[in-house]
Amino acid sequence: MSTMNDQTILPPLEGATVIDRSFCQHLAVMLRSLAVNHQSARPIRFWVLASDVEEDPRQRLAASLKEFPFLTIEWKSIDPALYDGLFIHLHLSIATYFRFQLPDLIPPTVHRVLFLDSDLVVLKSLEELWATDLGEAGLAAVRDLGVGDVRRLGFARGEPYFNAGVLLIDLDRWRQLDVLARAMGMAREYGSRLEWMDQDILNLLFRGHWKELDPAWNVQTAFYTSVYKVKEPWRSALRQAIRQPRIVHFTGPSKPWEFRNLHPLRHLYWHYRRDSGWGDKAPGAPGWMARLTRALRACLPVWVRWKLTILAEAAWRRRG
Repeated sequence: MSTMNDQTILPPLEGATVIDRSFCQHLAVMLRSLAVNHQSARPIRFWVLASDVEEDPRQRLAASLKEFPFLTIEWKSIDPALYDGLFIHLHLSIATYFRFQLPDLIPPTVHRVLFLDSDLVVLKSLEELWATDLGEAGLAAVRDLGVGDVRRLGFARGEPYFNAGVLLIDLDRWRQLDVLARAMGMAREYGSRLEWMDQDILNLLFRGHWKELDPAWNVQTAFYTSVYKVKEPWRSALRQAIRQPRIVHFTGPSKPWEFRNLHPLRHLYWHYRRDSGWGDKAPGAPGWMARLTRALRACLPVWVRWKLTILAEAAWRRRG
């Protein structure tokens, strides 16, 4: 929990995320994990770009965070009609495109923001990440190892490609580039080639102009299988990130609040959910066969479980 000294006034850590009504409960978990592990006198102001989130869940979220006076939430309502006709794929929601409006909806006096997806938990103070020097880069991020062949975007085989779930963003740079207008143009130009939607667009926009972060700042589901495939020094970096994650990101269609999910750190989601205002009741099992399947899969080594998960996600993509 924060060791905030009331006598110390520091500019806030500016955070942001995007959600629709279905993710308000998961946002509560993410924000609670962030607040519990905040070890700084710096206040946090968190911008939430949302559609279809009514007043009741907003109040419920605020009530669940009352014990953290250093954390304030600023809601920005989004009209999803702006994104009508854009490609939607897999388990993703139209809300993921909302991040393109960050430079326009956050005041121009705010020069950088730390974007966090809602399907993650923060395990360490974000102060070190917040202090990262971006240099000339438009953003800092962690490489994504689970997106398949990026040549569909015109990238070279093996060219670095980042995951957009944790982004330290230079808002001034985004404003200069008019990211919203350029992103919308790309969304219509590339259409169904944007398998990962806004993430693909950001990789196209900032190709060669992003700073790579330590993978511990965004430990993704695919890391658990990729660690056996990559070469040094990446293999050692991934192993260290898996051993000591700073942010755990539950990427892919299988989420920790679902019964069949077997993420090895799934319990962390439920640890923070217990006091989040949404309770700790795990999703019920649909039947004895599902319970047996889960028990048998739990006996498998972690790498085998995640190989099965990756294969299932590949099948999901082909079906989509």
